[in-house]
Amino acid sequence: RVGLTGGIGSGKSAALSIFARYGAAAISLDDIAHELSRPGFPVYRAVLKAFGPAAVGPHGLNRAALAEKVFRSAAARRRLERAVHPAILREMRRRLAACRKSVAIVDAPLLFESGFSSEFDLTLAVTAPKSERLRRVMRRDGAGRAQVLRRMAAQFTDEKKRSLADAELPNNGSRASLKARAREFYRAMRLIANRSN
Repeated sequence: RVGLTGGIGSGKSAALSIFARYGAAAISLDDIAHELSRPGFPVYRAVLKAFGPAAVGPHGLNRAALAEKVFRSAAARRRLERAVHPAILREMRRRLAACRKSVAIVDAPLLFESGFSSEFDLTLAVTAPKSERLRRVMRRDGAGRAQVLRRMAAQFTDEKKRSLADAELPNNGSRASLKARAREFYRAMRLIANRSN
């Protein structure tokens, strides 16, 4: 069980999809959060309880309003995390328990910030230069520089994640170089899994 993390724009999703193509079970906590955020589902109910009707729109959670609130206030961010993390972690554990592959990789953006790295046998930090991450997120999300920098400030730095992780997966080059590095990591993970079995 591998916890995959990294700052916003580092390339976690790209790395996760590469690992999946090599044969790993791939789980995204962001995807789980989106699934559980539908009206009537656990995250939706928890956010409604924590933030009131202003947090929801006609089609579910008002993500833009929530993001604006939590990336401006550490207290609001902690309230959101306390509300939603238990349901997300329960679903992650359910999926890991049902997994039959020798390597399962979970994309967990706040792996260290939220203190659940102990759920995993190995942790891997995807890193990229801050300027590159900033450019990627601005282009991907159509967000302004100040907005992206606020989001970055809500997470640990690459240096901190690197120091806490068992290994680092640099993503500072081409997609081909990321694939090559990921392939080597996946081979090592398979060897570890086979030996432990």
